[in-house]
Amino acid sequence: MKKLSLVGLLLCLFAAAGAAGQDLRRPAVDGVFYEKDPGRLAASLKRLLDAVDPRPIEGEVLALVAPHAAYACSGPTAALAYRQVGDRRYDAVVIIGPSHHVGFEGCSIYPRGGYETPLGVAAVDEALAAELGRRTGFGFTPEAHVREHSVEVQVPFVQTVLPGVPIVPVVMGFADRRAVRTLAEGLTAARAGRKILVVASTDLSHHLPRGRAA
Repeated sequence: MKKLSLVGLLLCLFAAAGAAGQDLRRPAVDGVFYEKDPGRLAASLKRLLDAVDPRPIEGEVLALVAPHAAYACSGPTAALAYRQVGDRRYDAVVIIGPSHHVGFEGCSIYPRGGYETPLGVAAVDEALAAELGRRTGFGFTPEAHVREHSVEVQVPFVQTVLPGVPIVPVVMGFADRRAVRTLAEGLTAARAGRKILVVASTDLSHHLPRGRAA
């Protein structure tokens, strides 16, 4: 009887460990879009952030637009955006990126656990994620997050500039007017009473010369 109880206990522990592991989103593009080695990644982010000189902004910064290409291509532009919030305080960061691999309606809100990068794990703000889901009706589509880089590449910048601040990763499916409006209204309601930074992850143009892209 004791042996059976011990086996049952071990099975429960393994099952719990497996469930917890499912809540941790592993990096998919480390070593491709940014450095895989933690030390090199930290050094590259420091170089990018130190190299830019942002114009001071008065008042609150509620949202950023940041690119999601490889750091070698878009790192300086992303760094310029994130330097605007380095000396500010936020309760959470909502990162919204488009889906490049999975087509679906609405948005997928990562509900719990964390996003892992070489710099560690950025914890998900579970309460805010749940509230945003309740306000929008959007759920969680796991496959939308597995290979998606648009959210992932923002996380090391957030970890560096706003260390310890939790995130809510949101992958947007078909970006029709209804989905955008629903997400915007849900964010407005969910953020009430909290200081939330929204990061819109996007590439505004591809393969254009600097003069035309600007």
